[in-house]
Amino acid sequence: MHLISCRQFRLKYPHNVFLWNFSFCGFILHFVPVLTYIIGSIPFSYILPLWFKGIDTRKVGSRNVGGSNAIRNAGLLVGVAAGMLDFLKGYVSAQLAIHYNSLFTLSVLAVIVGHCFPIFLKFHGGRGIAPALGVLLALFPPAFVFFVIISGAGILIGEAALSTFFATLLTPVFFKLFKPEFTGVVVYISLFLIFRRAFFVIEDVKSGRDPIRSLFNRILFDSPKKERLGMIFRR
Repeated sequence: MHLISCRQFRLKYPHNVFLWNFSFCGFILHFVPVLTYIIGSIPFSYILPLWFKGIDTRKVGSRNVGGSNAIRNAGLLVGVAAGMLDFLKGYVSAQLAIHYNSLFTLSVLAVIVGHCFPIFLKFHGGRGIAPALGVLLALFPPAFVFFVIISGAGILIGEAALSTFFATLLTPVFFKLFKPEFTGVVVYISLFLIFRRAFFVIEDVKSGRDPIRSLFNRILFDSPKKERLGMIFRR
C-alpha cells in the first residue's frame, strides 16, 4: 500500500474532517506532542551518571539534571554522553514535528518542557538548553551555530550562564532576519528558557533570599548570587 505523509493526506482530503480525525494521520497529529514530551522526559543526565558512577545528579552540585552538572560530578565522558543524548532528544522531536506537521509549536516546545519537568523524575529536570540546541539544529543549522558561538564566547571568560542568556535573547532576532517562518516557535522557546531560570526563585525565597535580587541573578547568571565580574546584587 502506498503511504502518504499527513500533509499530503490533508491536501488530498481537505474537506473530509471525519476521515481525517479517525485516520492514522489524525492520530499522529494529536499524539506527536505527547510523544515529544515523553522523549524529553527521558532523563539521560540522571540515568548515565547513576548507572556508571552511582551518582544522583539531583543530589550533587547544582542538583540540576543536565549535562553540565553531570560533567562536573560524573566526569567528562559520562557527562558529555548524557548531554549529547539530551541534545538528540530535541533534534529527533523537532524532526518528528517537521515531518508530520502536527501541532508544530506545541510538539517542539513539549520536548523542552519534558526535559525541564520530566514525568519520570517527579518533574525535577534540567534547564532545557541541550534539547533546545537540538531543536535549533533541526530547524535552521546556522542558528544553532550562532547560539553556540555566543554561548561559547562566555565559556572562555567563565561566564557561560550570562552568554547563554544573551544567546537566548538574540536567537529569535537571528531567525527573524534569516528564517522568519520559525520565528514564532523560537520566541516561545526563548521565553520558556528564561522562565525556567526564573522558576528557581521559588526555592531561593524559601531559603530566605530576597526575591528581587534572586530573580535578577537567576535570569542573568542562572544562580541566586554572582561571584565574578562585578556581581550587581550580592548577598
